[in-house]
Amino acid sequence: MHDLSKTVLETLIILIKLTLTMGAQLRHNENVYGICDKSVTTIREVSGCPKTQLEWNRRAKLMQCGAIRQNCTKPAEFVYHCLPNSHWNETIEVCAPKKSITLSYCAEFNVVGLRIQENYDHSCSGASIPCPNFYYSNEIFKYQQCYNMIKLTHSKKHVQKLKTHTKLRSSAGGMNDMMSAVKHNIFILFLLIYIL
Repeated sequence: MHDLSKTVLETLIILIKLTLTMGAQLRHNENVYGICDKSVTTIREVSGCPKTQLEWNRRAKLMQCGAIRQNCTKPAEFVYHCLPNSHWNETIEVCAPKKSITLSYCAEFNVVGLRIQENYDHSCSGASIPCPNFYYSNEIFKYQQCYNMIKLTHSKKHVQKLKTHTKLRSSAGGMNDMMSAVKHNIFILFLLIYIL
C-alpha cells in the first residue's frame, strides 16, 4: 500500500507540473502541442534506432537539427529523435521539438500531425528497464523495449509520400489532440483520488 501511495503522489506531482507548464506556455504563446511543420523535411525512415548515448549523439550530429531555421520552439529544444511512427511499423529519424512523455508510455512520431506523442497502447512500465513516469522524448533510446514492439515494413515510398503530401493540421486539430490528453489526465487524476 505504501508503494501505491508513493506512485499516486508521484503521478499527481507530474500532472501538476504539466498543468503549470502548459499554462506558462499558453501565456507566452508557445507551441504547446509540439506540432512543427519544419519536421516534415527531416523525416527519414531508418532500419533501427541508436541503443547508446554515444550512438544517439553521433546520429544527432549528422542530422544537424540545431541548424534548421524554425519557430516551433527554442533552438535547443528542436532536437534529433529516432522513434516509431504512429502505426508502429517503421522507425523514423526526425528533428522535432522534444516532448515530455508521461505515465510510462512509449513515445512515437505522428507523421500526419507532425508531432511527438505518447502511445497509450504501448506502455513500457513492465519492462526489464521500465520507462519512468516522466522522461523526455529524446531519451527514448534508454528504453529499448519501445523499439521491440515495432513491426517493421519499411516502405520508402510511404515516407517520401508523407514528406511531399502531408497537410498540416489546423489549430483546431491540435486543440483536439490537447483536449484528448487533458481528458486522459483528468480521468487518471479522478481514478487516483478515488483509490485514495
